[in-house]
Amino acid sequence: MKISRYIDATILNPSAGFASFDRLFSDAIQFEFPAVCVPPFMVQKAKQALNGSATKVATVVGFPTGYQTISTKILELRELIDLGANELDYVIHRGFLAANDFEQIEEELLAFVSICKDHLRVSKWIIEASELTDFQFEKCIEIANKISPDYVKTSTGVYGKADLGQVSKMRTTLNPNIKIKAAGGIGDLETAMKFIEAGSDRIGVSSYLKLV
Repeated sequence: MKISRYIDATILNPSAGFASFDRLFSDAIQFEFPAVCVPPFMVQKAKQALNGSATKVATVVGFPTGYQTISTKILELRELIDLGANELDYVIHRGFLAANDFEQIEEELLAFVSICKDHLRVSKWIIEASELTDFQFEKCIEIANKISPDYVKTSTGVYGKADLGQVSKMRTTLNPNIKIKAAGGIGDLETAMKFIEAGSDRIGVSSYLKLV
């Protein structure tokens, strides 16, 4: 198994300087990562740096809480698509979650996934799984199975971390066509391999050099 083909090499730390991103892009080309995940303001630079390579540009929408209005998040999504982002990691609305307002959560996800599909972009729905009650987790899986984002992603890494048990449960309860991205707290090869064995198709890591 070639670990590099599972890695979304990530820099979302707001204190990261331009040199860190230059190194990220260079490493991504060298190790042939499927994607790099960068903040919205770095999408254009990433697109230019990775031009001609197989590595895709991923970015985040509504990061890290997701509690902007739907229209604001959709505006951000459309702008990032226009800037060249190939993959969009979209944060669930934490405010709607707190209220268990799954009707609006579903409405928002449907809008997000529809736009991504219309523009042939990869959609990743960040559900912050480790922060959810069992009931909330089950409802999110139910909504994902109904709307079919390309991926369900465990967490932002800001408020929660990937959990092996939850990834295993996601793999047994999600439709087979929906992939899983594990992110948050995965800092070494041994841990990454466990998440892949549990069913993860992508691993979001900032300490990617420790894995390769």
